[in-house]
Amino acid sequence: MTIRFSNARRLPGLVRSAVPSPASLAYLGVVAATAVFVAVDSLFVHQADASLAGAWLFLLAAPAVYRA
Repeated sequence: MTIRFSNARRLPGLVRSAVPSPASLAYLGVVAATAVFVAVDSLFVHQADASLAGAWLFLLAAPAVYRA
């Protein structure tokens, strides 16, 4: 049985059409890097009290999820 990855070749075109400007791509990169930081901080760093790392992700992603 052969698995075809035809969608893998279309992925860069899909990203270019979904994220048309370099500024939005940079914003997406910052949010993704912050999400990785929050995941690492939550899973691997043991604190005596609660961490506010998740607040950074919320504050960075809030402009994208806000609806007027």
